Amino acid sequence: MSAINDSFFEAYKQLDKICREALGSEAGVKAYIDIMYNCSDGNRYIADWYYVRNKLKDYKKIRNSYAHDVGTTEGDICVPEDVEWLNSFCQDIMHGMDPLAEYYRLKNGDQVHKKEPEQNTWVVPLADEWVEENNSKPPLNRVYGKWTGWFLVCVLLIVAIFLIVVLVLQCMKKIELSWLWN
Repeated sequence: MSAINDSFFEAYKQLDKICREALGSEAGVKAYIDIMYNCSDGNRYIADWYYVRNKLKDYKKIRNSYAHDVGTTEGDICVPEDVEWLNSFCQDIMHGMDPLAEYYRLKNGDQVHKKEPEQNTWVVPLADEWVEENNSKPPLNRVYGKWTGWFLVCVLLIVAIFLIVVLVLQCMKKIELSWLWN
């Protein structure tokens, strides 16, 4: 066995113990990963959500391979950066700076850095607030809403399609369109 393998195995066991204690689950790192999978909007709050989840999955596979597969003690299963990452992640969990802790803080609104949901621009009072704050006319999207432009485009598209169909049918002499021109 190499020293780096032993260091990795010990760091992983430490992380597993911390996860078991923090989550109140015997599954340890697996429970942490499962919770990350169940938080479908985690990446909206935490920038490196997928990176951490995938890193933990990879380390879990390495640990399982090292512990259960034959012949894994002959070579190095990791690099020193892997051990450093595991140790750093343990510290993050112990200080409440890990992705799950941050996620729950942000999700519950305890943090200022939360990504703000898009404002509902259909509400006309926003135009009045804009005028009071800026002493100027509000942008059109503040008055009419962001979907107004798309609505107008759709209506114009439907009218254009209707006119094209009518003209094609007129050319084919299938219908009389005198009512349209009179």
